[in-house]
Amino acid sequence: MATFKTKYPNNSREVSGTPTIFADDVSLLCRTSLGAVTINLLEIPDNHWNTLYKLYITDLDNNAATNNITINAGIGQTINNQASYTISTNNGGVVVRILSNGEFIVLDSVTSASSGYDQIQDEGVNLTKRTILNFIGSGVSAVDDPGNLRTNVTISGLGIIDITHANLLALSVAGTIVEGQLYRVTDPTYAYNLIVTGISSTEVSVDCKAKWLVTDYQGVGNYTTVPSFNTTLGVWNTTLAVVLGDVCIWNNTHYVNISGVNATTTPDVDAANWTVLAKTITNGFVLEVEFGIYDFANNLITRRFDQRFNDIEYNADKGVLLWQWFPFGSNKVSYNRFIGSATSCVGIANGLGGISSKIKDNVVRGTILSTYLPSANANILVEDNSVGKNGTLAFGGRIANSMTFKSNVIEGNLRIVGIGFTTVNVNVQFNQIFPGASFQISTFSGAFSLTVNANVAQNSASLIISNIIATADVAIENNIHQNGSITIATLRSPATWSGNKINFPTAIAENLGTLQDNTSQGGFNSVVQNTVVSTLRKTLDMTNASDYNPGTQTLLLGTNRIIGEYRITNATGNTITKINGGPYETPFKIIMANAAPTAPAVLLNNTAMAVATTDDLVFNSSLTSNLQLDMFAVSGESTTFSRGNGTGAPTGPQFVIEQQTFA
Repeated sequence: MATFKTKYPNNSREVSGTPTIFADDVSLLCRTSLGAVTINLLEIPDNHWNTLYKLYITDLDNNAATNNITINAGIGQTINNQASYTISTNNGGVVVRILSNGEFIVLDSVTSASSGYDQIQDEGVNLTKRTILNFIGSGVSAVDDPGNLRTNVTISGLGIIDITHANLLALSVAGTIVEGQLYRVTDPTYAYNLIVTGISSTEVSVDCKAKWLVTDYQGVGNYTTVPSFNTTLGVWNTTLAVVLGDVCIWNNTHYVNISGVNATTTPDVDAANWTVLAKTITNGFVLEVEFGIYDFANNLITRRFDQRFNDIEYNADKGVLLWQWFPFGSNKVSYNRFIGSATSCVGIANGLGGISSKIKDNVVRGTILSTYLPSANANILVEDNSVGKNGTLAFGGRIANSMTFKSNVIEGNLRIVGIGFTTVNVNVQFNQIFPGASFQISTFSGAFSLTVNANVAQNSASLIISNIIATADVAIENNIHQNGSITIATLRSPATWSGNKINFPTAIAENLGTLQDNTSQGGFNSVVQNTVVSTLRKTLDMTNASDYNPGTQTLLLGTNRIIGEYRITNATGNTITKINGGPYETPFKIIMANAAPTAPAVLLNNTAMAVATTDDLVFNSSLTSNLQLDMFAVSGESTTFSRGNGTGAPTGPQFVIEQQTFA
């Protein structure tokens, strides 16, 4: 049984290329083996078109997928609401009919078989059938793909795309980054990898989630690839007892012992005993996830927020990335915030040798450096410090016992240098250094205990205690206010400074020349309890009315009470009866400095203690009458004096007047 057939054969012809189309064409058999075929439909006559018009177009050679058949509507007319229609399926075909004035309709042999979508589901659950499927959301893109007889729907943000920085940068240049898509950069600088989100066609998010390989401070790492691995020792120090295969930490790097010997040289320069380990998971480094700020252009994380609540900003100092020395991964280092200028840095990796080491709750907007070479028993605490804008907190040296630096507020610079000191107990506590201030305690030597406690340095104030040669306790409890500055270059212990108040001086500095007095700025209100002569020096000129009063024959030492040595110039021919000012609590020395031993340097007019008034020069308390002494120009000649107070007793400690000749 067959369908009804026509009396005459169908009007059919084979075509190729761009054939001429006739009004009575019924069936066009396209020879796609010869190349692509283009069918230009005849124009529809308005309101006079044949309602029975049908044009059958088929792929005769089964090659339309390669050589497409393109059907073009007439000028100003459409086919399926488009200017053209393409057959791109092998052995495909269509029926073209007239729908209305200027509008053709195509029934495709492939798509018409199913009449489009049969069922739409959500996670396998059928949805009510509708005539329209609408995709909503900026992360969803739906594109018609007629050649493949499908609609392509792209949903961004699903899954993670692994990509190198170079390839992600290429996507940015091409403008093809997908908004909402997660990209895992596999080769960021320093980090193990990181994940960012596309936020536009050319940009990714600055916030990221990154994986880092951190140093194994907790001793929980995997060491399966370390040759002859024995155990982990923590931060290296000279007292470590090692065997072959032991691993230690130095500069945030793992080193394996290859000799069974531990010398006094740090592992980074001791190739005979230590070999550096590559930064891998199986060499002990621990993989941790952190949040960060990502510099896409430079493929660099510029700020890290780790699991211990440390907030550390990337900063380079003279080309050296010192932030790599921050001990990420250590449970002893937490709640620190180091952010600030482009030249700030952090370096405290080797300061965690002791079992009680701790660096916590610091806020730094500048530089914090710790260059400890600790022993196994180091006991270090750096806690609750706030280092202000562009501030510097720097401390270092070899710690063998303990160090406390706690609760300081710094709006300037604070440095504790310390070189080669051992068996120490250093305490710097409760200090406040306000904007522009500088607090520096410099070089230590020998076994000692240094206490710097409850200092207040305001505004531009500066306290610098430089070269300390200590064999006993040194205590400093000064208050420095406003624009004050004091520099003590050498302080030999035993020495105790207690309750000093330095108010408004602009410059107090020890040197071999002149020490400025600055009494107009308010001078000192201080109690100095040094047990030794201060090394601070001041030069006095006896031709200067502010240094010597010839009417009263009074040598004027000034209001500063921490000077240890006064160098007197132009003293020849003058007489000294009184000495006013200077230290009243501590010993000091007066040096008569002559250029040549040609004449008496100065006449010292000594008053008997019993009748001596305030500041009178007293040679010997047992003297009952005045005595004049000539200081001859003989270098090294000296005499010990005191000062009267009108009560028959000396004021303050004894002091020395000495003659020295200087070329």
